[in-house]
Amino acid sequence: MATMNTVIESVDRLKPNAYTDEDKYKWINQLEGLVSVQVFEKDAPEYCLPDDADTPLLVGHPFDDIYELYVSAMIDYYNREYNNYNNAVLMFQERLDQFKKWYIQHNANKGGGYFRNVMG
Repeated sequence: MATMNTVIESVDRLKPNAYTDEDKYKWINQLEGLVSVQVFEKDAPEYCLPDDADTPLLVGHPFDDIYELYVSAMIDYYNREYNNYNNAVLMFQERLDQFKKWYIQHNANKGGGYFRNVMG
């Protein structure tokens, strides 16, 4: 599973940048909060950074690339490379939507006990 440190290492290797690890921790933490609230419907996890930077992130393989896409998009945004940002955000959003659909499909209430046909 991906951790904050593995995501940062990968992004720094693929997209050299001048941003600090603290900036990237913040962005990843924001995404963790978004996923936790919007997908899992739970409170956002609280990380004590950088101590918890090797804790596995919420989204696992094969969807864990959303973290790299998000951090890359934020780098482009703060570098004012808006065309690159738009492309990265579209890729991120598509991947996040795929994860949401997968999660709902595999974690929906399978009991079906709440549906009642009232039409006969």
